Formats: sequence, C-alpha cells, structure tokens
Amino acid sequence: MSTEKAIKSGWQHTTHRLVLRSHAPMAPKPARKRRRHKRVPAKQMRFPFVAKECRVEGEFKICDGYNDAVQVSFEPRDGSEDATLSARKYGTYKGKPRWKVGGAYVPYPMLDKGIGTRLYEKMMEAVRKRGGVFTSSDTRSVFSEAFWKKQYRKRRAECGDWDNPASYYSNPLNALEEACEYGYGDGETIPKEVCKRLLDVERPDDEGEGWPCGFWALKLPMPDTLGKLSGLRKKKRRRR
Repeated sequence: MSTEKAIKSGWQHTTHRLVLRSHAPMAPKPARKRRRHKRVPAKQMRFPFVAKECRVEGEFKICDGYNDAVQVSFEPRDGSEDATLSARKYGTYKGKPRWKVGGAYVPYPMLDKGIGTRLYEKMMEAVRKRGGVFTSSDTRSVFSEAFWKKQYRKRRAECGDWDNPASYYSNPLNALEEACEYGYGDGETIPKEVCKRLLDVERPDDEGEGWPCGFWALKLPMPDTLGKLSGLRKKKRRRR
C-alpha cells in the first residue's frame, strides 16, 4: 500500500512502519477517589513584613519595619509556631497618626489562651510610643470583630466610621470550622469545648454588606490594658 493511500484509509506512516490510527472514542477514565487534603490555617490578611530593627521583651518580639510598619510576635520557648500581629501607618484619626491592623495570625494550639489579646496590648504600647492611635482594619473576620466589639462594650474603643461599612473576611472562620471537624496538621485536633466557644460568635447579617462599623479605634488616651484587669485588690474598709 502506498503512503498516500495508507493515510487516506486511516493509517499513519512512520519512518519504520505503518501504525493503525484509531478513530474510536476514548473510554472515560475511571473516577479517582477524592482525598481530603490537609488544610493550612488561613493567615488572616498577612502582609509582607520586612523588619529593620527588633527588640525582645520576654516571649514577645517587637519589630520596626519600613514605611512605619510594626510587627509584634509571640515566640514560644518550646520552638513552636509564632503568633503575629502587624500594623501599618494609615492616615490620621482625630489629629493623630493612625496605625491600623495589617495582619493577624494565631496558631491553633494557642487559641483561647489570651495570646491574641496580649499581641494587641503590645501593639497598642508600640503605637502609643509613636504618638499615634491604634485602630482595626476595614476588612475583618468574625474573630477580629468580636475582639473590637468587646473593647467597645468596655468603653475602650469607638467606631471611627459609621458611614462606610467594613468588608467581611471569611477565611479564618472557614478554616477553623474545618479544623474543628477534621483536625489539622498531622492528625492534631482542637478540644471540642474550645471549638464550641470560638465558633459561637456573631456573624454578619449579610456577608456581602460586611460589618456596619467601617473601623474601630481605641479611645484617647488609650487604655492601659485590653484584657481583664488583674492585680487590683479591693480596698479594705477601716474598722472604726
């Protein structure tokens, strides 16, 4: 058979031999069993941070970055993953430079232990030394909103903008829900009571509309603490 006739009749000519070219439809590939992948905890709004100078205060490290950015880290002595909070200078509020939250991340083993609040307190101290005011971001998760609303209820914070709603950031909540249900890392789990407390949190009425308050700001002068007051003793009444 000539090459021309072979090609027309459905044969493909190669250098060494004629190979049959099939026109039959390919059989569908068997469906592969979907495997659940390990989910990496979402690092809420983590912006790239390059440190210029750092100082250590116990298990906390405070670093100054470029463009007046600041990052506070909690570094456990056991060498486990750090918890971080960053803020960047962004305009002014009530005539003072404003530092707004740029990113926050607390590893699952540190949840519900007050580490996040201590990070916020250290950041507040750093901003106070710079003569500024510390505010939330205009994009917040349910956990960030819960923290700032708690400060609002305690009269330590106020809403800085009721006219422009804040965006809702859902990744941290979605990641925690999955970690609570399936675990995370190499078979690690979060205690059920911790999951129950953390997931029992206020959610936006409409995720598309976000949060009513555009951003929260600590009242001036900024408070001494953002957690529970400790070390305060009731004055004993003098006996007459």
